[in-house]
Amino acid sequence: MIHFQQGELTQAKSVLAALTNSDAFYIREVGLEWLLNLKYLEILLHVELGSIDYVDSRISSLTRKFRSELKLPENAQIIPFLKLVKELEFTPEYAKTDAFRSKVERTFDWKPKEEEDLLRMSFYAWLKAKMEGRDIYETTLELVND
Repeated sequence: MIHFQQGELTQAKSVLAALTNSDAFYIREVGLEWLLNLKYLEILLHVELGSIDYVDSRISSLTRKFRSELKLPENAQIIPFLKLVKELEFTPEYAKTDAFRSKVERTFDWKPKEEEDLLRMSFYAWLKAKMEGRDIYETTLELVND
């Protein structure tokens, strides 16, 4: 996440590529939430890298393999988030429109920052940075500090 936030996409890709164990291994060793966050990061990284076919494949695989987990209340925001990501993947300029901003506001149930997971805030910060044409890291810091 640090490399991704800093725009060091090649390094972020290298770190992800080094994580070669199975999903079952990661669930057992570090937990499902960690694995899901890893998969979300992988998707966003490949959106940034312009790997559209790969992104579609990863989103489809994630939603198919973890369908029941993504329907849990604590993950309720993920499917709508991934739908927004798919919209931006093909038309990145759509992120800067009022229609998209309005859609984002209607899509999410906002929690106080004290209750929100930092990684999930980072994923939203990526989306917000796209909408505002800003740096991801600076946007994340702003969300955490507001």
